[in-house]
Amino acid sequence: MELMKGIWEPVRDGGGKIRAFFHDVRVEFGKVSWPSRREVTGSTTVVIVVVLVLALFLFVVDQVFATAVQQLFKLVGFRS
Repeated sequence: MELMKGIWEPVRDGGGKIRAFFHDVRVEFGKVSWPSRREVTGSTTVVIVVVLVLALFLFVVDQVFATAVQQLFKLVGFRS
């Protein structure tokens, strides 16, 4: 029950602490260095291209391993 006391403290002071918190949040957001639209677009493009290249690479590696395993099974005479 002792823990619950602290939760209601901001409400008992008339919301002053809550207002102060949101004021501080707004001040800090003003200090943030936000990227430009061009920077965001460029970064997004790089991420999409890297994901596509990696997906293609993994597809090729998967196909190579699948073919190698199939050939190995044929070689030893294993049938599914």
